[in-house]
Amino acid sequence: KALVAYYQKYVDEASKKEIKDILIQYDRTLLVADPRRCESKKFGGPGA
Repeated sequence: KALVAYYQKYVDEASKKEIKDILIQYDRTLLVADPRRCESKKFGGPGA
């Protein structure tokens, strides 16, 4: 992600898109944010 951002700021748009496409082909999870979070504790559930 940082590499793509660097190319967007300091290099041209074409090479940024090229690198982004290569990374997406290799592994999409490197670029896409993972929204999964811990679920909050439920009160009144089973317990002592």
